[in-house]
Amino acid sequence: MLSRIKNKFSKFFELISKPFLFLEPNYITILGLCFALLVMISFYYKNLILALIFLILSSLMDAIDGYIARIKGKVSKFGAFLDSNVDRLSDALILLGIGFYVENLLLSYVALISFFMVSYSRSRAENFIQRCDIGFAERAERLIIIIISTILEFFFNVLIYTLIFLTIMSFITYLQRIVYTYNKLKSS
Repeated sequence: MLSRIKNKFSKFFELISKPFLFLEPNYITILGLCFALLVMISFYYKNLILALIFLILSSLMDAIDGYIARIKGKVSKFGAFLDSNVDRLSDALILLGIGFYVENLLLSYVALISFFMVSYSRSRAENFIQRCDIGFAERAERLIIIIISTILEFFFNVLIYTLIFLTIMSFITYLQRIVYTYNKLKSS
């Protein structure tokens, strides 16, 4: 959903990218993974403040790595491949951390499966059709919801419900992509 309107945020990305322009885009991608590891550790130790800070930083790195690659003229197939793989690892670390925090690793595992299926279904579908970025629970939306829920967790116990909600929405997105791909292939 947000992937369709990200061009409207180009000024915002330009502003937040300036302090990182000295870094190579792939280093920013790896830095985002390091922040995701710190998210997991922070959640494990039940430090919501640090988890929130590192979650925002990890999400920020994911948002600007491609932008910086484009403005520096360093877009590459390997960079796209690395970014996609690091996104999956980051998702796993963040969900594992939340699983530790809410003391429900099984739920975080099921959520991880649903997150992976959203990405996998898009990847496979785009071997056969032009684009398959439909559905509510794309990565950017999931991260925003996790950030908001982490803020709310200071006042209410919402993270476990967030995991349940995101798992359901991700499985719905996965099914939407299957149906969408089926219909596109059938009509061609």
